[in-house]
Amino acid sequence: MIQHGQPASRDDQRRYDIDWLRVLATYLLFVFHVSKVFDVAPFYHVKNAELSPNLDLLTFFIHFWHMPLFFVLAGWSAHASIRRRGGAAFVHERLRRLLLPLVAGTALFGPVLKYYELRSGFTLDIFGYRQLDAAFEEPFLTFLPTFYSDFTRFTWSHLWFLAYLFTFSMLYRPLLVRWLDGGERFAPQLPAGDSAASASPARRLWAPLVVLCAIQVTLRLVWPGGQNLINDWANFAYYSTFFLLGFVLARHPAWQLEIDRQWKTAATMAVISYAAMYGYWRATDGNPWPQQPSLSAILALLPVLALTAVAGYAMVVLLLGAGHRLLQRGGAALDYLAESSMPVYILHQVGVTVTAFYIVHSSLGFGAKYALTLLASIVATMAAYHFVVRCNPYLRPLFGMRPARLVPLDAPSRRGAAAAAMVTAGALLLAAFSAAAAVAPQRSDLDPIGIWYADGGAARVEIRRCGEQLCGRIVSLQHPYDDSGCPLRDAHNPDASARKRPVEGLDIVGGLKPSDEPGVWSGGWIYDPGSGRTYSCTLSQLSPERLDLRGYLGISLLGRTTTWWRVGSEAQRCELPSS
Repeated sequence: MIQHGQPASRDDQRRYDIDWLRVLATYLLFVFHVSKVFDVAPFYHVKNAELSPNLDLLTFFIHFWHMPLFFVLAGWSAHASIRRRGGAAFVHERLRRLLLPLVAGTALFGPVLKYYELRSGFTLDIFGYRQLDAAFEEPFLTFLPTFYSDFTRFTWSHLWFLAYLFTFSMLYRPLLVRWLDGGERFAPQLPAGDSAASASPARRLWAPLVVLCAIQVTLRLVWPGGQNLINDWANFAYYSTFFLLGFVLARHPAWQLEIDRQWKTAATMAVISYAAMYGYWRATDGNPWPQQPSLSAILALLPVLALTAVAGYAMVVLLLGAGHRLLQRGGAALDYLAESSMPVYILHQVGVTVTAFYIVHSSLGFGAKYALTLLASIVATMAAYHFVVRCNPYLRPLFGMRPARLVPLDAPSRRGAAAAAMVTAGALLLAAFSAAAAVAPQRSDLDPIGIWYADGGAARVEIRRCGEQLCGRIVSLQHPYDDSGCPLRDAHNPDASARKRPVEGLDIVGGLKPSDEPGVWSGGWIYDPGSGRTYSCTLSQLSPERLDLRGYLGISLLGRTTTWWRVGSEAQRCELPSS
């Protein structure tokens, strides 16, 4: 029988690969959440006006394995904690390392995240995503008390992970404690020279897929997302499975031997699964969840939901296998990064959201915005961690850090260094925000009236005033004739009586009204003669020479943005040589 609470034995030697995977998963959050600012899916605190379907693919890929990996690694840590401390002390450790950072992080950073979310014109709460009916203009100090008193303004944002992990730890603690004394039947045996017996571990390694697929094709249809803990049974069951798998992996090292044998097979499974899901994603125009559920749509979705489980589990097996093979070295860098994982996890979302809010309203191009947001969020987060949290004895426990390395309170020089570090971090944060604000465009002289190149010059469109609104018509086409040499007609118009009218001279934009934000016109429509479809439309003028028009169905975040350039601005924009 294992004697809980005893010092670690040689069997508990540090697994550097597990530490590295936790570090890599944590720091990948910068890429993931910055990409969420610029991808098409609406579920993030701040969104850029121009969105990229290609970044949808990146976040789509990361999403299916990133949190499962976190929960597997958390299950591994739970095993180490119970083995080292025992079941009773495990509860105290979870209270200190999970619940305290959850409460502190939500209280300190939740208001900031929700405030900038509301300033962006929408809200994400327990009821889902919705756009605001009116512009949010409350000062922060007016808004702040309502965060704690109005449940619809509350968010724990990314800290939902800590809430779920603490719940799993408390709920499954009796099972986990007993598992340390038994559970040998869960351990794969690898007898040499017995092919029939050696096939059993292979089947056992992939057996969890049955449970994971069953969860996805049943519970996911009812609870598609939204990590609110109280009405989220799909995520609860799904992530519980990965958490328990992490504990099994730590409890029975023979599982790692089987993972080492099959991680390349897992890579193949992951590639095939993601390729199949990508095909479905393209077939549904990047919106795989049926807007109007029908029996046929649900039946078509079930295999895709099963593939999400296959892809997620296969990627976890792949990463555990590749990590065990390639990430076996420790050192000072790993020690620093491993200790930073929890504070960086808590801090990074504020770093991304606040810097992104100011950068996306600048006149920079799409790539420059992305790069600056990524750089600024990393600098701000790491400065706050290194100079403020890491050396402060009062803040370390609030960020889930061990108290063993606290700075002594009776050392004046250390206290002075901590104070200087806070000032330095504040200066760095102020500099980052000031740099973002400095590139914000001055829009007082913006006027969209004029003639613009649309679709890279395929058409020239005149934007003019129609009363208090804006409208636009095609004044010329780059290729105005069809294959028969006849002028292009509006042949795809759903109104048969309009199909003979010429495309040149056609009104394709209308109903645009000025919004509260300078340079932005909304509430309009845009017509596509190539398909005969009419979309809702928003126009944003980012500079005197550039318009961004976003056409969408339903909500503006589910659409496509095109850039138009003012006719005659080529010389100043492109530095063309004079003739």
